[in-house]
Amino acid sequence: GFLCTIGYSPTKIAVFVKDRSVPVDCNAQKLESVGDLNYPSFSVAFSRSKKAAKHKRVVKNVGSKSDVVYDAKVNAPQFVEVRVSPSKLIFCKGKDALSYEVLFTRAALEEIGDIESGFGSLEWSDGEHLVRSPIAVRFQGK
Repeated sequence: GFLCTIGYSPTKIAVFVKDRSVPVDCNAQKLESVGDLNYPSFSVAFSRSKKAAKHKRVVKNVGSKSDVVYDAKVNAPQFVEVRVSPSKLIFCKGKDALSYEVLFTRAALEEIGDIESGFGSLEWSDGEHLVRSPIAVRFQGK
């Protein structure tokens, strides 16, 4: 899905596929956005025209408790507003996979100045466990 989303053709992707008897169908595998690849980290490249990016994630409760609530805490990179929706993940019996979205919005280019990149994190905690996802941003084409 990632290769389809960044513009690789099925022919080029076939070079990486072990079983070539199964055709690559980019229409079925293409992600809405490169940021939707379900990795635990976030990478955002802002440009003069790109002021915001939205990433979607799906997480599973792999803990021993079936009823648990994780709260989000954002350590935003400088010059970036980070909004998590929902800000609480409520796992319960029969509901062990949940999704959330993160909206990244950069400040005005004048505020950012000569800064080229920034780092932060998104943390989910139930009071006992802490899951941290790194955030990396790049300000391009200023």
